[in-house]
Amino acid sequence: MSKAPVLRSVVPNLVVGNLAEAIDFYGRVLGFQVAWQWGDPPHLASVCRDQVEIHLSQPPEKKRGISDIYFHLSGVDELYQYAVRAGVKVLLPLGDREYGIRDFRIADSSGNELSFGEVIES
Repeated sequence: MSKAPVLRSVVPNLVVGNLAEAIDFYGRVLGFQVAWQWGDPPHLASVCRDQVEIHLSQPPEKKRGISDIYFHLSGVDELYQYAVRAGVKVLLPLGDREYGIRDFRIADSSGNELSFGEVIES
């Protein structure tokens, strides 16, 4: 009997309008570090923070669209205050939701939507 495959993680790939601006946004606003860049000039990069990895790509042949990612975390209030101080575009202010999560949503430098939520302790 064969062993079933096990999925370990998922790495979203966000298409961005300007790779350098996206790398700056994820580093300055959210504390991600560049793991690697690829291409000459670079058109793909990996940014990481804690146990999360995101690929940022600026392919010339692909039309840019809006993607969204939902991050589960602890310390949502602190991250929200940091993001607001950094001057990001807030799409949904921090608040307690009826689905039991305290969360907010912002837009990155390319318009991709990033939501951050923490379970409300009952």
